Formats: sequence, structure tokens, C-alpha cells
Amino acid sequence: MYSLLFLILSLLLGFIVFVITNQSLSKDPEIGNLMKKYFARLYFVKYAPIAAFVTLLVLTLFHYHSMVELRLSHAWYVAQFWTYSAFLFFSFLATKKYMLFGLSILSLIMAIYNTPIYHYKAIFHGTNVIISDIVGFLMFCSMWVASSTIIRSIKSST
Repeated sequence: MYSLLFLILSLLLGFIVFVITNQSLSKDPEIGNLMKKYFARLYFVKYAPIAAFVTLLVLTLFHYHSMVELRLSHAWYVAQFWTYSAFLFFSFLATKKYMLFGLSILSLIMAIYNTPIYHYKAIFHGTNVIISDIVGFLMFCSMWVASSTIIRSIKSST
């Protein structure tokens, strides 16, 4: 039951970020100028999930030898929420739209709750782990497209 709720919220959050980026953040030149302050942070947000996954992959292979699949799935899924909370918070700072702040808080709460592996393990077990991997990948793709769109619009406006 909880796994379905988390998966629906994850997909909804990814869809909202994609829509917000395409409708407002990349189209408004004033917001593009405001996002220039966060340009370097956008690159960090774009590549952070990959860096987190690779780091945990190395740690899991060489130090933690148990529950490899679960640890990697957990790292991938939770990294998306941390990335979304950072992206939405930077977007809020640039636009002062409180809806973005609320979504950032929602993503932060989901990241904090899922960060301990025993919470993730209690929610996602069996085939749900594969589904969380797929949802994490979709969230990653949405964030990659959103941040790439904003970075492209900032570069074209300078």
C-alpha cells in the first residue's frame, strides 16, 4: 500500500517538474536571468544522482557485501528525491513561487523518510524494488531534461 503511494507521488513529482520547467522556467527570460545565479548548482543537480550511484556502487562492491541489489536500488531512488528537493528549492529562490517551495518540502520529506535503508526495505520488497528502479529512472530522465532545458535557455540568453 505504501509503496504504491510513494510510487504515485514520485511520478507526480517528476511530471510536475517537467511541466513547470517547460511552461515557466525555460520560457521566461527574466527567470532565466535569475537562474544564472544557480547555474553551477544546476550542473551539480544534474549530475548528482549519477555521482551518488557510482559512489554507492563502489562502496557496495568493496565494503558492503550484503544486499547489493537493495542498496543500489535504495541509493538510486533516494538520490532522485534529494536532487528534486535541491532543484525545486533553487527554482523557488529564483522565482519566489511558493508552490515550488511546497514541492521542495514534499520531496525533502520523502527523501528524509526513505534515506534509512530499513524504511526503504519495509516499503519496497520483492518486485516493488524493480518498480522503484523504473520510477527512479523516470524521475532521473525528467530531471535531466528539466535541468538541460534550463541550462540551454540560460546559455542562449547570454
